[in-house]
Amino acid sequence: MNGLPRKLEEKEQVTGLGCPDCSGVLNAAVEGPSQALHFRCRVGHAYSAAGVITGKEKQIEESLWGAMAALEELMVFLRELVALGEAGTLAEEYENRARRAAEQVRKLREVVEKNVPTALAE
Repeated sequence: MNGLPRKLEEKEQVTGLGCPDCSGVLNAAVEGPSQALHFRCRVGHAYSAAGVITGKEKQIEESLWGAMAALEELMVFLRELVALGEAGTLAEEYENRARRAAEQVRKLREVVEKNVPTALAE
Protein backbone atom coordinates (compact mmCIF):
# COMPACT_ATOMS: atom_id res chain seq x y z
CA MET A 1 0.00 0.00 0.00
CA ASN A 2 1.22 3.48 -0.83
CA GLY A 3 1.04 6.38 1.58
CA LEU A 4 0.08 8.85 -1.15
CA PRO A 5 -1.98 8.53 -4.33
CA ARG A 6 0.19 8.10 -7.42
CA LYS A 7 -1.03 11.40 -8.89
CA LEU A 8 -1.86 14.25 -6.55
CA GLU A 9 -4.81 16.44 -7.56
CA GLU A 10 -6.82 19.38 -6.26
CA LYS A 11 -9.67 16.98 -5.50
CA GLU A 12 -9.13 15.16 -2.18
CA GLN A 13 -8.00 11.57 -2.60
CA VAL A 14 -7.74 8.77 -0.06
CA THR A 15 -4.25 8.02 1.25
CA GLY A 16 -2.79 5.03 3.04
CA LEU A 17 -2.11 7.24 6.08
CA GLY A 18 -4.00 7.45 9.33
CA CYS A 19 -4.78 10.75 11.02
CA PRO A 20 -2.27 11.50 13.79
CA ASP A 21 -5.11 12.67 16.07
CA CYS A 22 -7.95 10.21 15.50
CA SER A 23 -6.45 7.46 13.32
CA GLY A 24 -9.11 8.02 10.64
CA VAL A 25 -8.02 7.84 7.02
CA LEU A 26 -6.35 10.97 5.70
CA ASN A 27 -7.31 12.44 2.33
CA ALA A 28 -4.71 14.42 0.38
CA ALA A 29 -5.02 17.28 -2.08
CA VAL A 30 -2.84 19.98 -3.54
CA GLU A 31 -4.15 23.47 -2.84
CA GLY A 32 -3.50 27.04 -3.84
CA PRO A 33 -1.18 28.64 -6.35
CA SER A 34 1.84 26.89 -4.83
CA GLN A 35 0.06 23.53 -5.14
CA ALA A 36 1.02 22.75 -1.52
CA LEU A 37 0.10 19.31 -0.25
CA HIS A 38 -2.62 19.31 2.43
CA PHE A 39 -4.26 16.52 4.38
CA ARG A 40 -7.64 16.23 6.06
CA CYS A 41 -9.39 13.38 7.83
CA ARG A 42 -13.08 12.58 7.89
CA VAL A 43 -13.75 14.50 11.10
CA GLY A 44 -11.86 17.58 9.92
CA HIS A 45 -8.36 17.40 11.37
CA ALA A 46 -6.15 19.19 8.84
CA TYR A 47 -2.39 19.05 8.30
CA SER A 48 0.43 20.09 6.05
CA ALA A 49 2.93 17.39 5.07
CA ALA A 50 5.20 18.60 7.91
CA GLY A 51 2.22 18.38 10.29
CA VAL A 52 1.61 14.75 9.35
CA ILE A 53 5.29 13.94 9.90
CA THR A 54 5.29 15.70 13.28
CA GLY A 55 2.08 13.91 14.29
CA LYS A 56 3.44 10.51 13.29
CA GLU A 57 6.68 11.16 15.19
CA LYS A 58 4.63 12.06 18.27
CA GLN A 59 2.55 8.87 17.89
CA ILE A 60 5.71 6.77 17.71
CA GLU A 61 7.19 8.40 20.81
CA GLU A 62 3.97 8.01 22.81
CA SER A 63 3.45 4.41 21.69
CA LEU A 64 6.98 3.35 22.59
CA TRP A 65 6.81 4.95 26.05
CA GLY A 66 3.32 3.53 26.61
CA ALA A 67 4.47 0.02 25.72
CA MET A 68 7.45 0.35 28.05
CA ALA A 69 5.28 1.55 30.92
CA ALA A 70 2.74 -1.27 30.45
CA LEU A 71 5.49 -3.90 30.32
CA GLU A 72 7.19 -2.50 33.42
CA GLU A 73 3.91 -2.44 35.32
CA LEU A 74 3.12 -6.01 34.28
CA MET A 75 6.60 -7.18 35.31
CA VAL A 76 6.35 -5.57 38.76
CA PHE A 77 2.79 -6.81 39.31
CA LEU A 78 3.61 -10.40 38.37
CA ARG A 79 6.67 -10.44 40.62
CA GLU A 80 4.69 -8.98 43.52
CA LEU A 81 2.00 -11.63 43.09
CA VAL A 82 4.67 -14.33 43.22
CA ALA A 83 6.32 -12.75 46.28
CA LEU A 84 2.97 -12.52 48.10
CA GLY A 85 2.17 -16.15 47.31
CA GLU A 86 -0.84 -15.10 45.22
CA ALA A 87 0.38 -16.78 42.01
CA GLY A 88 -0.22 -20.30 43.30
CA THR A 89 0.59 -22.95 40.71
CA LEU A 90 1.25 -20.23 38.13
CA ALA A 91 4.24 -18.77 40.00
CA GLU A 92 6.76 -20.15 37.52
CA GLU A 93 4.73 -18.87 34.55
CA TYR A 94 4.38 -15.44 36.19
CA GLU A 95 8.12 -15.23 36.82
CA ASN A 96 8.93 -16.35 33.27
CA ARG A 97 6.62 -13.68 31.87
CA ALA A 98 8.14 -11.08 34.18
CA ARG A 99 11.62 -11.97 32.86
CA ARG A 100 10.41 -11.72 29.25
CA ALA A 101 8.79 -8.36 30.01
CA ALA A 102 12.05 -7.09 31.55
CA GLU A 103 13.94 -8.10 28.39
CA GLN A 104 11.33 -6.45 26.18
CA VAL A 105 11.61 -3.24 28.23
CA ARG A 106 15.38 -3.31 27.76
CA LYS A 107 14.99 -3.67 23.98
CA LEU A 108 12.32 -0.98 23.77
CA ARG A 109 14.51 1.38 25.79
CA GLU A 110 17.24 0.90 23.17
CA VAL A 111 14.76 1.73 20.41
CA VAL A 112 13.56 4.84 22.28
CA GLU A 113 17.12 6.02 22.84
CA LYS A 114 17.99 5.56 19.16
CA ASN A 115 14.77 7.10 17.87
CA VAL A 116 15.51 10.46 16.27
CA PRO A 117 12.53 12.33 14.83
CA THR A 118 12.60 13.57 11.24
CA ALA A 119 14.28 16.95 10.90
CA LEU A 120 11.93 19.49 9.34
CA ALA A 121 12.68 22.84 7.76
CA GLU A 122 11.55 25.80 9.83
